[in-house]
Amino acid sequence: MVLVDHQIGLLSGVRDIPVGELKHNVVALARAATVLGIPLVVTTTAAESMWGPTTPELPHPFS
Repeated sequence: MVLVDHQIGLLSGVRDIPVGELKHNVVALARAATVLGIPLVVTTTAAESMWGPTTPELPHPFS
């Protein structure tokens, strides 16, 4: 499963779903994939500058 650009700075642009609900859904999906042994890839764009880090609630494979 690939999760693209779930970053703090980009969440402010979401208009069609409440940000809290989006975060809850994405985190639940990522956790389910992890439990089921589905490989999880999380990508970012400009994480060190403009858009900020990945949403901290997402599971991180190296933590």
